[in-house]
Amino acid sequence: MTTRPAPEDRPEAPLRIQDVGALRALANPLRMRILGRLRQDGPSTVGALASATGAAAGSVSFHVRTLVEHGFVEEVPELARDRRERWWAATASTTSWEPADFQGSADGRDATGELERAILRSQLASAEEALDRRDATPPEWVAAGAYGDDRLLLTLDEARELRADLEGVLARWRDRVDAAERGPDDETAPMAVVVHSYRAAP
Repeated sequence: MTTRPAPEDRPEAPLRIQDVGALRALANPLRMRILGRLRQDGPSTVGALASATGAAAGSVSFHVRTLVEHGFVEEVPELARDRRERWWAATASTTSWEPADFQGSADGRDATGELERAILRSQLASAEEALDRRDATPPEWVAAGAYGDDRLLLTLDEARELRADLEGVLARWRDRVDAAERGPDDETAPMAVVVHSYRAAP
């Protein structure tokens, strides 16, 4: 069973990225993993994050400081049991940005591309890991997953409507999961859902 912080204990959503420095800061695979752990599991220490990610504590500490600098993470001193212990938490449950907001400069275009490529690589690695462990996955969970793609000839307004519909589906499911009251016998597992629409080559 997968555990998540209770809805009232989770950070507020979302955090909107509006500067190039924050885009570049997040485009680091380990930083993305650290932020993901804090969002999924709740506040943590550097030591626990190092154990969860398999990275050296010194490296995790450096990346946590970078995430703090750009507003993704904050210290929560009220959780510390003594002056030596430091706890960190995500400041928001999701991150959003609009690539179109950064298209006015070469630096902005490069930064959005760098972050989005890092995310795509992370998503691909996660999907391949799921394939690697499929033999050990219960058949009913394999059957519950979905895989597919399509190519639609749309107007610009229809493309915007499609995006809104897809985002609406995810939002409804996030609300449903947050409102769900799970019993001790309810088996849960993390389900990765990737939404990606873009103007394709002719």
